[in-house]
Amino acid sequence: TIPAAYIKKLARDFATIKPSTLVTYRGYVGHYNGTHNELAAKMLDAICGNLMVPGGTQMKVSGKWADPYKSVRKKHKKSVRKAKKLKIVDGENIALPTHHVNHRVFSMIKEGSHGRPKVYMTYVYNPVYVNGNCQENIEVLKDEKLIPYFVAVDTNMSESTELADLILPDATFLERWTAEAPQSYALTKFIQVRQPVVKPLGETMDFQDMAIQLARRMGGNIANLFPYDTAEDYMRDATHATEKKAHKAHKKLYGVDGKEVTGDAFEYIKKYGVIQQSLKPVYRVHEKKIKDKDLKGTVVDAETGVVWNPKKAKVSREAAVAKGCRKTKNAYKGYVGQMVDGYARKGFKPDKINKSGKIEPKSPFLKKAQKALEADLSPLFGRYPYLKEHIRSGMPTYIPVPEHKRKASSDLIMTSYKVNVQIHSRSANCKWLTEIFHNNPALLNPATAKRFGVRNGDLVRITQSDVNQHRTKERSIVTKVRLTEGIHPEVVAVSYHMGHWAYGRYASGEAVFPKQKDGEWIWWQKGKRQKSPIKWDEAKGVHPNWIIPNAPDPVSGQWRSNDTVVKIQKA
Repeated sequence: TIPAAYIKKLARDFATIKPSTLVTYRGYVGHYNGTHNELAAKMLDAICGNLMVPGGTQMKVSGKWADPYKSVRKKHKKSVRKAKKLKIVDGENIALPTHHVNHRVFSMIKEGSHGRPKVYMTYVYNPVYVNGNCQENIEVLKDEKLIPYFVAVDTNMSESTELADLILPDATFLERWTAEAPQSYALTKFIQVRQPVVKPLGETMDFQDMAIQLARRMGGNIANLFPYDTAEDYMRDATHATEKKAHKAHKKLYGVDGKEVTGDAFEYIKKYGVIQQSLKPVYRVHEKKIKDKDLKGTVVDAETGVVWNPKKAKVSREAAVAKGCRKTKNAYKGYVGQMVDGYARKGFKPDKINKSGKIEPKSPFLKKAQKALEADLSPLFGRYPYLKEHIRSGMPTYIPVPEHKRKASSDLIMTSYKVNVQIHSRSANCKWLTEIFHNNPALLNPATAKRFGVRNGDLVRITQSDVNQHRTKERSIVTKVRLTEGIHPEVVAVSYHMGHWAYGRYASGEAVFPKQKDGEWIWWQKGKRQKSPIKWDEAKGVHPNWIIPNAPDPVSGQWRSNDTVVKIQKA
């Protein structure tokens, strides 16, 4: 529905106005064609020279902790059995599930052909609420034939935790130690700590300390894997190991004032919370030449030009040369660089799969999804004659979403979205944030509302339409409408932060301290509260995931949270 002339203008502006960058992720990849969307976006950045330049698109820059626990693992490696990972974590028939396919796990447990867990354990994860098809999630977790024993480690009594056989109450970020090296938007490297500012309430305990105590009680080899008495002890060792590693490499650690840290690094990071590992951003990192000393033991892949170390990938030099980088499992672990104009340069380091270290307009990995895409899209080949050829080429391309092309003229596309004062599903218990945003009316264009005879503030029923895949039965939610010109006429949008039916008093809209003055005149005391979690509630809104299917992008397995075809009518 966007005019071609406008797309041309945007393209020319983007290519000629510098600096420029294309920021994407959840809204862009949460579709059937999400992988192709993201690849096309990054390709556009590459074509326009936006990568790793000031004002452009940067690769992740973050600091790095030295991990003293590595030597412990290495010492006891042979004496401890590894847990067996069930194949269900990667879904089924997904070409490149590099981030796994967690939203399909319950469906696959239910189906059972790839095995079922004896114990299901979650760590501060609320799958009943955060995944689509909430009702099926609840049914699977309740069925002891499917999941015999469920352990939940959580900071809140969430929608999932309340179904657990055993709850281990974890400390919040204000009550625990955590080593962090987050992505730096200043493009400088630093490490930081979270540390307790208050003691945990009741029986709550930092899960790191809980794991140590459990291991000590089990004894034997398990206890040997936990040589630290507390998480704080580990933090102290990790800080000193990081300090030692920097000195060995003749590098400095800097304080918040930009001066070298000279005293005890652990005492410093406890006091200031952060230690800097670099002070200036570095651009065009991919162009950096590899030093001769770093090329020892490497081979150059004939197909891709990748410079890699077979030893780090645990294969012989002969096997590496014979099979090549692409066909050697874990070759990415030995990646050193990429040959460019006769020199070995740093390139773009691969992540989990054996990529070439270059930006590849034509990707052999896209071809892995060829059969799945062709099967789904074959009814559209006549309408889109380029489609079959493009899928087979390995080029990122425009792929129509099948359900969107099958939908009736009276159907809409429902998307979910983030707001700037809530954090996924996890911040609804923060009183001040939830006072700002505590319900989530469906956003609808006024022209669309007129078609359906809906006015601002009306209650509407949103029902998942028949054209969606992975649908078990007809599902609906009832919500309030807010009209805005800022939404496409074919779309209805519902934020996914709200509609908790557990998780805590603030999140679920229950009365909090009603006898205190502070509890008398705030939002959750007003309006009628609904017992049903699928009906609009002034105090907490309604959760859209009840009617969003757990459908994956066939290439990456990404959850398609923005593809749901729905019907709406006045409730």
